[in-house]
Amino acid sequence: MRLILISLTVLISSLGFIKPEETAAPELTKHYLEWQERNRTYWIHLPPAEKLQGAVPLLFHLHGGGGTGKGTPGLTYKQFNKIADREGFIVVYPDAIARNWNDGRTAHLKPQNRDVDDVGFIAAIIDELKKEFEIDMDRIFTTGMSNGGFMSSRLLCDRADLFRGGAILTASLSEDYLPKCKPEKPVAVLVMNGTDDPLVPYDGGDVRLFKRGKSRGK
Repeated sequence: MRLILISLTVLISSLGFIKPEETAAPELTKHYLEWQERNRTYWIHLPPAEKLQGAVPLLFHLHGGGGTGKGTPGLTYKQFNKIADREGFIVVYPDAIARNWNDGRTAHLKPQNRDVDDVGFIAAIIDELKKEFEIDMDRIFTTGMSNGGFMSSRLLCDRADLFRGGAILTASLSEDYLPKCKPEKPVAVLVMNGTDDPLVPYDGGDVRLFKRGKSRGK
């Protein structure tokens, strides 16, 4: 967990510094978006109103497999939200279909996820937020752990025009998607994995929930 908070500090350092204020914003609000004829949902955390003056940076925090957007802030003890209040940026917690992102791996996908355009969904969220807020298009970032980390990698590959960088935890770029990863410009990437991680091998290989379990991709 300390590694997550360290990665957050590195990532947020590029968002700029704004003096802390005393006021607090609501923790999360739920939003709806129709995408690919599906009703998609996402949650956002806004900093205090006085921090929304001018162009505002944006951070996507993507949940892991089996997770939810609403439950994701608890993984960092709501530190992302607290730092967002202090530094002045918006945090977005999207929900995947069937709690799994189409992150470029083929082995882990449930049948209902195979045709899901999650990259397009997240880009559509940005378009929605631009209607209401002045988003700093030069400071949009993504982060996530496990399935959320793999999905963040895919976002950086496919939409380098939107994302300046990201922090990827307990994940990498999937072997299946590597040949397709051709970002149109360089992006900043922080990757953090453990050498003793039993789920996502440090040196690459099959991702498994159990030692002899079914492969969830490489």
